[in-house]
This record gives sequence, C-alpha cells and structure tokens, in this order.
Amino acid sequence: MLFLLCSGCGLLSDDSEPEPGSRNYIWVTEDVNGPFGFIYDFWGTAHNSLWVAASSDLWYYNGEEWTEVEENQDFHCGTFESIFGFTKDDIWVGCNDGRIHHFDGTSWKPSFRYDKEEFYLSSVDGIWGTSSDDMYATGYFVYKDTSGIYSFLLHYDGRRWQEVLITDFEAQFQRVRKDHNVYLYGLKEGPEQGGATDSLAVYSLGFKGFIQEFIEPRSSTLRMNSVDDKIYYVIENTLYRLDYPGLTEVISFPESTEVYDILGRHKNDLIFPTNDGLMHYNGKDLEYIYDIELELFSGYRTFVVEDEIFVLIENIDQNVSRWELQRGILNATE
Repeated sequence: MLFLLCSGCGLLSDDSEPEPGSRNYIWVTEDVNGPFGFIYDFWGTAHNSLWVAASSDLWYYNGEEWTEVEENQDFHCGTFESIFGFTKDDIWVGCNDGRIHHFDGTSWKPSFRYDKEEFYLSSVDGIWGTSSDDMYATGYFVYKDTSGIYSFLLHYDGRRWQEVLITDFEAQFQRVRKDHNVYLYGLKEGPEQGGATDSLAVYSLGFKGFIQEFIEPRSSTLRMNSVDDKIYYVIENTLYRLDYPGLTEVISFPESTEVYDILGRHKNDLIFPTNDGLMHYNGKDLEYIYDIELELFSGYRTFVVEDEIFVLIENIDQNVSRWELQRGILNATE
C-alpha cells in the first residue's frame, strides 16, 4: 500500500520494484444464484458491492444476493454494454442506445446520450477513466444512409461529455485506456492481409486522427488493458508492456494457452483469464492459481480488487444461463 500511496507524490520513483504478488488464495463459492443472461461487463469494489451488465439488465450483488436494478423513465438502457467506477458511490454505465448513466451512491441518473440526426444507431461499448473528471467512452455508430460501422471517442471533464473524434474507417472500438496517450482496442472492419474479413486492432489518439498501432487477424490473439497505469498487450502468445516509446517483452505463454484478458494490481502481480483458468505472473514466472474446465461450463468473467479475485462462471441448464460466483481471498497468514 505504501507504494500505491507514495508513487504519485514523488516519494518513490517510477522504478520502484513491487514485491511479487502472492499466489496463496482461499477459494470459496460465494453464490450459485447469479444473474441471468449474457454478461457484457463486470465491476465492483468488494464482495458486497459487485455490479454486472448482463443482456438487458443491470445486476447488483450486496454480499448476500443478486438484485436486478429497476429501470425507470430516467434510467433505462437497451442493453447495458459497459460498466466502470472508482468507488461504490461513483459508477458509470454505457448502453447500446448511446446513453451513459451515473450512480452517485443513491440513484442512477442520465449523464449523456451520444446521438446525432444522421445516426441510425449508436452504442457505448466501453467506458473507463483515470478520475471522475477524466472519463472516456467509446463504441460504434451506424449512419442512416450506409451499412458501415464506425467508431467514436468521447471525453468527460467533470462537467460535460464531448466528442473527441470519430473514425473515417469502419471499426468497432470496445475498450479505451490511457497512460501518456489514449489507446483504443476493438475490431477493424474490412479485408486485411491474409484475407481476413475483419481484424483485432489497437489505435492511439493522434493530433489529426487515430493511429494504427497493432493489427492481427481475428483468428489470432491481440489483447490490451492497463494495470497500475501501464498499458499491456498480449500479441500472439507473448505479453508486452508499453514503456514509452517502445514495447518491453515481459514473458511468453505456453502455445496451447489462449489469453482472454490482462488484469492485476501491478507489474509483478498480473492475472490472466485463459482457456484453462486464471494464470498468475509474479515478475518471474507464470503459474495457474485457479483451474476452470471450460468443457463443463460455457464461459466466465473475472474481476480483481486489492486482496480478492471474483470469478463468475456460466452454467447453462435447459437453455437457461445462470452465473455462479467464486471468490478468491488472499491468505493473510502467508
């Protein structure tokens, strides 16, 4: 905790080496009656304050049971696509009708709707920020007179949302992150090298437009996320860290491993949801900390907080999807 508190105030340099993250977790089944439907996003602050954007519903877990959040005239969404927050009293959601809502700890209120006369539809697929007055939202829109899908970037300065830029090429951005620059991850539509009809791509924000940083066939692996204010990529089976202006190769995964995301607390405590479960990097090597047999389940979602990991595992019974919540608690006696 000392590192987290002091690195931003100049008492520690950016080169301070954090201790290797622990792999000693106690795993318990927290709840077996989770939300219904497909989960688009998962966020929370603790085991008694978890939020899930699932299909057309927003769900909240208070440590004992899941509750579907009621919509009303002011708070409604076609589909809840994305959720992100800073505290239990400062949470944001993005919707597939262009709406953005904010929770102040008491109620959900509309914050913005990204819509234009020339749009047929718009969707906020990713929302994220560094603080309550530095928020970003991204997603896609379709013009009324064309069938192409284009993407946008919005910014919130604590007072209002504004459009930063839209693409002049077909793309569907799904995630936005920031360190010294703003980076966007998602699909680029259209043929690329190798004949792929669409590709996974990462773009940075330039002075005059979006700059393509990486592109891989959709059948390949390209992931992007930020951990402890650092941008990380998984390209094919290798993890890279963006140490501006170049990339630092961190470690390679086994060839049979498919990495779904990059999570964690700092560079020596990284957690990777994979096709075989949760894999951990402690600054030296990789090791599984939680096994998941996907042939027995349909999928899973993971979220990491300071001393816990939450895993939602999907079970489908008679065509009904139900999510089971597993909780990994760091063993303080280690």
